[in-house]
Amino acid sequence: MSPLHDVLLFGPSSNPDETIVRAVIEIPRGTDAKMEISKDEDKNPIKQDIKNGELRFMKHGKLPWNYGAIPQTYSSPHNPVLGLKIPGDKDPLDIIDIGEKTWAIGNVVEVRVLGALCLIDEGEADWKIIGLNINDPKAPFVHDARDLQFHFPNVVDQIRQWYRVYKVAEGKGENKYAFNGQLLARQHAAEVILNGSTDYRRSGAYLRTIQATAQAHWDAVVAQEIHDNDAMYGGEGETLQISEAQKTDPRLPSGTVGGPQVH
Repeated sequence: MSPLHDVLLFGPSSNPDETIVRAVIEIPRGTDAKMEISKDEDKNPIKQDIKNGELRFMKHGKLPWNYGAIPQTYSSPHNPVLGLKIPGDKDPLDIIDIGEKTWAIGNVVEVRVLGALCLIDEGEADWKIIGLNINDPKAPFVHDARDLQFHFPNVVDQIRQWYRVYKVAEGKGENKYAFNGQLLARQHAAEVILNGSTDYRRSGAYLRTIQATAQAHWDAVVAQEIHDNDAMYGGEGETLQISEAQKTDPRLPSGTVGGPQVH
């Protein structure tokens, strides 16, 4: 199962009045190993980043919050959002859960979106969506940026400062922020997420996933493992029957019965 492609963006608790997304935890609170979803490997495992042949740790210190990625999103360099003229960083959108619980690597958590900061990291927009997991004790009272500031005073300032200077310990300069470092309201954060969802569906990685799923479906049809309830063939309750002649028909590519091809 891929944490990037197979975990759905929106959780079952989503509703028309607020944006609740799934977060795949990469870096738990209180740790400093730079863990991230491997975009280019099969099934996209969460692995520790390697730089110059060595495992990467955040020299600035241990992360004070749970940090992860929003699945089925992509920050495109070709489709800036909210009028921003800065290209996206070609990664899934980042999300920070400010709740009290410390999650484990790979946990999938439903998080209520409260706002967003737009970090400029090496010339690219590196969005930081800020939210609170829906099972946190304060979750019933925190629904927007105003509630966030009231129930978690100073946390936005802490997040802003942490990401502004965290690369200084690596010998780099301070990062900057778009929109003068302003915390954008939840409505703008939701727009960033929806834009990232659209960009994801347009991305090559998503299209390859769809192609692979379609190929697996047709392979199962050929193997007589899919019933008509799934394949929509035949009468009710019947199993799709494929003759040996159909399976070996030289007019059809190997392993398919008129199904889509993956190249």
